[in-house]
Amino acid sequence: MGYDTWEGYCIEKRNIAKSYAYYLVACYEISTIVESKGLPIPQTENHARDYLAERYPEQLEVDITGERPRLKPREGYDEGTLPDFMRDRHD
Repeated sequence: MGYDTWEGYCIEKRNIAKSYAYYLVACYEISTIVESKGLPIPQTENHARDYLAERYPEQLEVDITGERPRLKPREGYDEGTLPDFMRDRHD
């Protein structure tokens, strides 16, 4: 590929930050999960966030305390104890 790191590729090839590249990957993963369930693909970040909060109410919640709403693990959960979202797309 010609790039030493993922970050280098993101910045040099796409002119985006590594964190934004991971965000785009996550958005794609969410859309494939939702589509595999026969639901319409989310048109906005809000739709995707709300879908996941409703799909996993015991593990995820929408935090509205900051400037923008964000999805976060509920108390007692962290990224290591959340559901396997990619596996769930086949359920």
